[in-house]
Amino acid sequence: MTIAKPIQTRCDRGCQKEFTITKTRKIKVKNGIDKTYFRCPHCKEEYIVSYVSPATAKLQSEIRKLQKSLPKLPDDNNESSNRAYEIALDEHWEEVDELKAKVKQSMDNDRRIAESEGAHIS
Repeated sequence: MTIAKPIQTRCDRGCQKEFTITKTRKIKVKNGIDKTYFRCPHCKEEYIVSYVSPATAKLQSEIRKLQKSLPKLPDDNNESSNRAYEIALDEHWEEVDELKAKVKQSMDNDRRIAESEGAHIS
């Protein structure tokens, strides 16, 4: 998968050489979890970006939808309408934050599963 903006980095676990990350690779591992990673082009040290299960991907999709669907601004500009909008906006971002916490928990679980003994390509 090509990265939108290349990232300059250093192989801090291997050869210590600098390189540019221009793409990542994705493979299926245990229980249908996708492992996204890149390698140092010099020494081939592997750096894992993420483990994502179908359940985690669904939560991430929900976040993207929520982030695109902000509450509408009120047509009138009175204090009551503005306050109601602020409340709706706060609730909206609270929901996004709750989903982000669920994604983190789900990704942590995905990592535990993928890195558990006997992890294999499915």
